[in-house]
Amino acid sequence: MKKPHIVIVEDEPKIIHLVREVFSASGFEVSAAHNGKNALELVAMEQPDLVILDILLPGVMDGYEVAQRLHEF
Repeated sequence: MKKPHIVIVEDEPKIIHLVREVFSASGFEVSAAHNGKNALELVAMEQPDLVILDILLPGVMDGYEVAQRLHEF
């Protein structure tokens, strides 16, 4: 049986590590992206069951724009 898959979109490595540990220990497959561009690419490729999205991301695309583009999928 395939594990449920979560993508974390967060620019703080400590938060990524903490969230990854908690969800991995609970039986989830976890991937992470550090900015909006990488998040869109990762979600398009991996088609996760859930995306945990930080709103304040570095670069030109904040979390609101990422959410809007993900909604277009």
